Parts: sequence; C-alpha cells; structure tokens
Amino acid sequence: MRRLFFLAATLLLGATGRGGLAEMEAMLSKLPAGAPVLETRGVAALQLAGPGGSAQVVPVEGQPFPEALQVRTAVKPETPYKLQLGAKTGLAVKKGDALLAIVSLRAVELPAGADEARTEFVFELDRAPHTKSVSYPITAGQRWEKFFIPFTASMDYAAGEAQVRFRAGYDPQVIEIGGLTVTNYGRAVTTRELPYTPTTYSGRAPDAPWRVAAAARIEKLRKGDLTILVRDAAGRPVPGAQVHVSMRRHAYGFGAAVDAKTLFMEGADGDRYREIITRDFNKVVIENHLKWRGWENDRETGPRAVAWLREHGIDVRGHVLVWPGKKNLPASVVALFDQPDALRKAILDHIADEGAALRGQCVEWDVLNEPFSNTDVQKVLGDACMAEWFRAARAAEPTAKLDINDYSILESGGRDTPHQDHYFRTIQGILDAGAPLQGIGIQGHFNEDLTPIPRLAEILDRFATFGLPIQITEFDVNTYDEPLQADYTRDFMTMMFSHPSTIGFIPWGFWEKRHWIPNAAFYRADWSARPAAEAWRELVFKQWWTDLRGTTTGAGEYAARGFLGEYAIEVQAGGRTQTKTVRLERSGTRVAVTLP
Repeated sequence: MRRLFFLAATLLLGATGRGGLAEMEAMLSKLPAGAPVLETRGVAALQLAGPGGSAQVVPVEGQPFPEALQVRTAVKPETPYKLQLGAKTGLAVKKGDALLAIVSLRAVELPAGADEARTEFVFELDRAPHTKSVSYPITAGQRWEKFFIPFTASMDYAAGEAQVRFRAGYDPQVIEIGGLTVTNYGRAVTTRELPYTPTTYSGRAPDAPWRVAAAARIEKLRKGDLTILVRDAAGRPVPGAQVHVSMRRHAYGFGAAVDAKTLFMEGADGDRYREIITRDFNKVVIENHLKWRGWENDRETGPRAVAWLREHGIDVRGHVLVWPGKKNLPASVVALFDQPDALRKAILDHIADEGAALRGQCVEWDVLNEPFSNTDVQKVLGDACMAEWFRAARAAEPTAKLDINDYSILESGGRDTPHQDHYFRTIQGILDAGAPLQGIGIQGHFNEDLTPIPRLAEILDRFATFGLPIQITEFDVNTYDEPLQADYTRDFMTMMFSHPSTIGFIPWGFWEKRHWIPNAAFYRADWSARPAAEAWRELVFKQWWTDLRGTTTGAGEYAARGFLGEYAIEVQAGGRTQTKTVRLERSGTRVAVTLP
C-alpha cells in the first residue's frame, strides 16, 4: 500500500524539499555533523526479546553496509510489541532535539498472501510509561529499501534511558535490517529540514469504497427535514416569502481540549486562543485543571474556565475524576496504598467533592480514565471499585453523563487487541455491576502507524454493541507530513461522523504552544493554520454546514434538509421581517413563522 501512494506523497512533499531517494541523500549531505545516539552503531546493537522469533547477523552484498540482522517471526504473538528488537541509547537527548533515524529493510520471506513484510521503528523511554518520540511503520518487499525517519525528542532522555525498537510481532515472515543509524542534530536544524520517507494509510484514495457508504450514512443520520410554514397575522399562507435558513450550531459535538490558564492569558496570543475557541468549538474539555492533582493544587482556575466556557455557549466535558495510576494521584493518596479502607474513602471523598463543586456545569464527566495501564488502585481495592466510582459520581453529580475513557483502541493500526479486549471487558463488568456508565470515550493519539479507515469502523461496531454513545475524546496525528496529517484528519472525522454510535469529536489541543505534541497541533506557534486545521473547518463549517435561501410555495411553505443543530430562520415579505431560532432534529422539525 505504501508504494501506491509514494509518488503522490513525494509530489506533495516536494514543495518542502523532500522527495525521492536522490533528493533525500542530497539533503543528508548538506546537514551539519550530528552525534550518534546508539551505544554501538548499526544493527549489532539490537537484541531480540519475546517468544516466537529468532535473529542472526548475516553478510550483505551490494549495499553500503556489510551485514544485516535477519529476523524471523515464526509464530505471531498477541501484539507486535511482544516480539521486538531493542537497543539502548548511549547519548543523552534533550526535549526538542531533532533526530534522524536511517535504516534499510528487505523481506526475505513474505507473510502468506502479502507482497510486503512489515516492522515498526520506535524511539521511546525504556520504562513505563514508555513515552514515545516516534512510532514509524515500515513495509518493504524483497528488494532493499532505505528509510529516512526524522523526529523530535518528546522529553529529556538521559544516556541509556531511551531505547530504539523494531517491532517483529506480525504474521510469520523473515526480514533483514541493515544500515541503522540514529543521529541527534540537537537544535542545529529543525526536523522539517531532515530527509523523510513518506507513509500513508489504507483508505486514503479518493475513490476508496468506504467513502460512498460513509456519505450515505451521513445523509441519513446527521441531517433532518425542516419545514417552515409562513403565515400572516390572520393566519393565511404567505406565498413568495423569502426564507433564509442559517445554521448556528451543530448538534454533534465538535470541540477541543483547552488549557485553563491560557484561556485567561493576556495579550494577542490569549485573544487569538479565545477567538478560535468561540469560533470553532461547541464542546471543550479542560486539559489538566480538573484532574485530581490539578484540582488539589488550584481549585479556582478550573471552575473559572468552566464558567467562562458556559457563558460563551460552549458545553464542557469534565476530565477526570479517577485516573487510578500512582503517577496521576496526589502524593497524599499514594501514601494510603497500604491502607485500603483509607484509600477507598479518599477516592470517594474526592469524587463527592469535585462532583458537587461542579454540579450541573459539565455535560459529561470522565469518571474513569485509562484503566488498561492505570491499575495501581484496582490492585489494592479490586476491580469492583470501578463500578463504585460511577455510583459515587452519580450521587455527587445527578445530571452529567458519566463516561469511561481509554487509549490504543483505534490507534496502532487497529492491532492492539489486548487493549481493546480489556476495555470491552472493563465496560461490561461495570455495566454488569449495575453502575451508571453512560458513555464510552475513545482516544485517538496517532503517529504514522495510521489505522486503515475501514478498520476504524470495525472497532466502533464492536463497542457500539453496548448501546452507549461513543465520543472521540483525544485526537491528534503526530507526523511531519502535513498533507498526510490533513488527509487522515479529514478521513478519520468523516468515518466518525458517519458512524451512528458517535456523538462527538474532540482533538487534544489545537495550538502548537499549548499542545502536548506541538507538531500535531492544528495551528502553528504563529497561528498560521496547518492543512489539518483547514480540513477541520472545511468539513465542520462547509461540507457539514447548512445555509440555504429560498421562496415559499403557494401554500406558504418552504422545505429544506439540513444538518442537525440550531438554526436562525429569517423570513421577509412585503417589507416585513420575522426571525426565529429553531433546533433541527433527526425526526424532522416543523416551525410556523407569523409575519406581523
């Protein structure tokens, strides 16, 4: 699949100076000297870990490197990371450093029925939470192919604290990896000045079959019929009246995560931040100030932000009451882990405290966040405590919808079945306990291992069997290929909007200076829009927006079909004007307008 789009992607990237192999080699030759990151250069540094595979160094001819590491996957493990190669770094790396990995790959034995073998290059922290700076999928046929992988360090890594990984837990195959280097250029260049081999995803083609079906679902699910009956003061029909149907707000939640402090920042940047929030979003989640540690440290900024957003007509999603990993809890709570009764009480008291403090102000609350990787509390109190948290949240906050939230459900190519299965079991267990779980939050933090669009629908279908609304709660795409970022944003949004189970789509931030992955933000530091921002606005405010004008019939009626949401209706006839605000429902809306 990567080959099908390589030429198109190369043409798109040509404007930034990135193109074919010759151009990338030329870019490489012009770079300043960098520092090698691996303890030993090349594939000799890589060690295989996990069952079902083997690795050996083999000689290579006709390439600029004399040997390669031949990796055999004999039995596919449950996830790609259960069998992988790894090498620790020998050089400290600072957050923001520009790095470039170069590696060559070929398939010796292809997976059954496939024309390419695969691996994934990862640079990450060598311990939990395994913070990643890059996850880059690599596919190759039986000829050697060279890959250039630029990335920015997402955190400070001490020498030996980071690791390079190559995933090998795929269908049985044999690959050879050679010519591996990882170079740190520090701040001498930006990552965008480094050569880059573009990637793609299945479903990107303009004529991909999923598009027709998605468009049909959107027409059926996200639109309704609006009938306007225009009458005069005596109740008689008014033919020939001019009608303007103008959408004001989507029924579907299109939002973003915002930083509460930045919301009140003075100056031009603060003004622009607030302008985009009020212009583009109808739902917002506060990034950190409603989390337990943020709440404990500052009980004013979060509620102040919630109040400001509500004053501006923006719904607020509360995040989060319980994030049950030690690293996410206040130190005073972590100190109670050897006292189960006191730990349980502290958590229930917190839910009651924050839930009551913001009662009636949030349309939804993430009661539980990321239960797959945050299990410290459950190990002490037992899994039944999760249902207890939902019951406590309902007692504290009787009106908000109560949600659960987790990651790696749609990400990682859609292949993280252990995470998906755990999430499904967790939701089922909470519901079986009779707890008021009312919504499913699914994050969407993507790197360049982009999940095929049809696979997204398959995963949503599975979780839709619960009959609960699903919301995409934390979306971003971390890539330096801006056309790829924009295309995936467009296609991901389209699939989500077309799925009957979803009610909202929330990117995790939007401005580079206030984004946890600056490269993934819709708007650059100078507020210029990346193509992904333009794709967002094209969908939300053009393709999925209704603005119609027409004339009433002889019976004084005007019929239209529009996207669900709130509308302003203006009717003019004989020098008289009347306006009305209505909400268009999926079942249809009929409204009478009387001209004075």
